[in-house]
Amino acid sequence: VSEDAMRKRYAEMLVTLPPQEELRARHILLKTEQEALKVISELKKGADFADMARLYSTDPSVSQNGGELGFFRKDDMIEAFAEAAFAMTVGEISKQPVETEFGWHVIQVEERRPGPPPTFEELRNGIRQELANKFLASYVAALGAAAQIQRFNADGTPIPAQPPAAPAPIAPPAG
Repeated sequence: VSEDAMRKRYAEMLVTLPPQEELRARHILLKTEQEALKVISELKKGADFADMARLYSTDPSVSQNGGELGFFRKDDMIEAFAEAAFAMTVGEISKQPVETEFGWHVIQVEERRPGPPPTFEELRNGIRQELANKFLASYVAALGAAAQIQRFNADGTPIPAQPPAAPAPIAPPAG
């Protein structure tokens, strides 16, 4: 599969690929649902999300970033977290904590944007495989179309080719 063929296929794919939405969000990770509900209650009363993240989050990176996760696509995050975050509107704080294998999350969505398309390098191996599979399928089909197939009995003698069976005559309707 040539580099030119792969780049041509990549250009074709870009036309049909819808942009993937990205979110910028913050989170506070807590050990229990009760702790998360307490934090949500404080946030509803006007507490600052970043300050609450620094005070209560068990995520070690939060002390520097106030729970900031940066921009991410839906498939970048654990399913439960992603489903909850992408269902929220900008500025919204989760009304209920979200449970994942890491604990209980309180989420704040800060921004939405269309994400950039995947790069050629990200798709290179998949494109190579797709083009190789197409070539192989067409090559095998061409071989099959050009092949002269002969059948043999178990003892090695050729089975004579049988002409196609004639269609059965249609009986006239009884009547």
